[in-house]
Amino acid sequence: MNLLKKLVAFIATMFAVGVFGTLNVSATSNTDTATLKITNIEGNPTVKLYKIGTGEYNANNDSFIKFKYENGVSLTETGPTSQEITKIANDINKGTISLTPVDVKNNVSDTYTYQATGAGVYIAILTGATDGRTYNPVLLAASYNGEGILKGGEVSSKANYLYGQTTVAKSTLPSIKKEVSNTTKDGDKDTASVGQELTYKLTVQLPSYAKEAVNKTVYISDTMSAGLMFDYSSLAVKWNGKTATISSDGSVMVDGMKIATARHVGNGFNLSFVYDALNYISPEVSYKAVVNEKAVVGNTGNTNNAELFYSNHPTNGSTYENLDKKPEQGNGITKKEDKKIVYTYQVAFKKIDSKTKNPLANAIFGIYDSSNKLVDTVTTNNAGYAVSTQVSAGTYTIKELKAPKGYSLNTNTYTVTASQTTATITTNVASTKTEYTTDVNQAGNDKSPVGWLKNNIFYLKKPSDDAKPAYIKSTSTTTATAQTMKTTGTAGTAVLTTDIPNTKLGELPSTGGIGTLLFTMIGVVVMAATAGIYVLKHKKS
Repeated sequence: MNLLKKLVAFIATMFAVGVFGTLNVSATSNTDTATLKITNIEGNPTVKLYKIGTGEYNANNDSFIKFKYENGVSLTETGPTSQEITKIANDINKGTISLTPVDVKNNVSDTYTYQATGAGVYIAILTGATDGRTYNPVLLAASYNGEGILKGGEVSSKANYLYGQTTVAKSTLPSIKKEVSNTTKDGDKDTASVGQELTYKLTVQLPSYAKEAVNKTVYISDTMSAGLMFDYSSLAVKWNGKTATISSDGSVMVDGMKIATARHVGNGFNLSFVYDALNYISPEVSYKAVVNEKAVVGNTGNTNNAELFYSNHPTNGSTYENLDKKPEQGNGITKKEDKKIVYTYQVAFKKIDSKTKNPLANAIFGIYDSSNKLVDTVTTNNAGYAVSTQVSAGTYTIKELKAPKGYSLNTNTYTVTASQTTATITTNVASTKTEYTTDVNQAGNDKSPVGWLKNNIFYLKKPSDDAKPAYIKSTSTTTATAQTMKTTGTAGTAVLTTDIPNTKLGELPSTGGIGTLLFTMIGVVVMAATAGIYVLKHKKS
């Protein structure tokens, strides 16, 4: 019995100590303070903090009871999900949950800090990052630990959500990267000649949006410059290791699932993605373009930008899907872009009379590449100049095909190199459009094929089986009357440093041979001698 009494007394003593200890530790107040933090913030966004839940205390204000949430707020305290957090932010932005921020800070760098008084639950909405970063809403709470001490939360903006869609990151920095291939490299420059088909590839870093986000814009647009002819039929989208099919209505499908919609717009395309269908797997887009005779020669190059539009405010507005017109930056839409410049060159030379040094018009020349393939024919203008814009980086041979009337053909060949270092000339000489034909009988002086024609578009290499050999029907003719060519910087024209001479018929030709005049004189002498002998013999007889 004594032992039992002692045991009961011990248990009672321990219970009393436990209760009082708990009461002592659990003494709380709505004046308690705690620090809330969001770390690893980049891009200097604006942070707006909303209080969605307030701590309730007992009448004596010495014991925390629970959180009381604003009307319309639904949150699982034991594991708040990304969907719940995103929906709350959506409703705040729509006004369905009527709240004003308890704190606003602009241009926040690295760490956002807020001193909370009393227990509370907060939603932080970050917008307007200058680097284009997109932020999902962040949940913060000032709550009591097991010892009754009010503790603040510290959340990294680079972390993923803990509950719900755990693959969703609180912040991401989307990007787009553009590459071009099938060009002729000239140092660090991509160069191409008319008819050269180029392949472009776009690689995208997707933003991270929660399932409940209302603005999930992911939109790509690319419009080619005038010197590049876009081939819409070459547009291809690869996703999750598979190449999508693009139907006539623009639906981009993979295994029966629509991941995007494409549209041919002008000299380019617009492409709107179904974000949820992508399942956080970035797509890859590729397409082709052909350099045409509108290509800009020189250091301006032929530039075109690939643009990625996406939402930087996923809990506000709606997903942009208008394929007729690309989005405008602002109002929750951010643009990232990457451009590639393809340079084209031209070669030029001057034709002169070997004796008077006067310019000669209407001399026809062939331009040949390093493999001795004809790439262009040109005709000199009244100032004696000719220019070919059909070249990229490389060494070209100039050969006269037809001499001006009254002059002998110059059979010498001349070489000129087009490159960053040699194409440093500005000239007023311009070339008219080259006319191609698939009929060899309509070809000019050199009947060699120079490329391929498909749908009236000129290609250097055969694009498909239905393409036909292309011949130059009419020569490209220089139309300007420039008298000089001046070095004024990287203007893209490589000039033959020596003028090409011609000699008049009956004079020593420019090739240095003995010509026809000497043979004519010898013939005359022989004929005269023969006649003299005949006369002498006739007299003797």
